[in-house]
Amino acid sequence: MNKIADIQGLRALAIISVIAYHLNIHYFAFGYLGVDIFLVISGYFISNIFLSQKINQHNILNYLNRRICRIDPALLVNVFLFSFFILFKSANKSSKYPKKYFRGLNSVK
Repeated sequence: MNKIADIQGLRALAIISVIAYHLNIHYFAFGYLGVDIFLVISGYFISNIFLSQKINQHNILNYLNRRICRIDPALLVNVFLFSFFILFKSANKSSKYPKKYFRGLNSVK
């Protein structure tokens, strides 16, 4: 798909506004607007992908398979790191987290 300069500029603006919001820069208090812009741009690209091809079940499944193969590695890394962090923090006796947050970990088999 061709990269459109205007959309790339909007995408950059959306990402910068979200990052600035998380850094508590008060001039960029529109982090939520950046998320909305990014979601609209994503919807635009997804719609273009589907409309540029003949829509049938095979194309949709192929698209979803590509998305899963692209997103799953990052998801698994995040889940692993978060789980490691939680287990490490729960092992620490002086943890500031109450034990009720870790009760669910005992039920995982």
